[in-house]
Amino acid sequence: MRVLMVEPGKKPFVTQIGNDLESLQKAVDGLIEVLYLEENVLIVCNEEGKCMGLEGNRRIDNGDIIAGAFL
Repeated sequence: MRVLMVEPGKKPFVTQIGNDLESLQKAVDGLIEVLYLEENVLIVCNEEGKCMGLEGNRRIDNGDIIAGAFL
């Protein structure tokens, strides 16, 4: 599937990944968490990114910070 990958300190870019759990986990380097931002908009990120000490990436509308890569 085609996704917008957002890595810490880099410009977002469009890439292709598989349409399965393993591909999603590989893209975010761990267990996935899905955050629903608004209708038809979601983020897939590393569920344990902050606990793992991954670099902060972006702040979302509720004030939380996503750690590590997300799509």
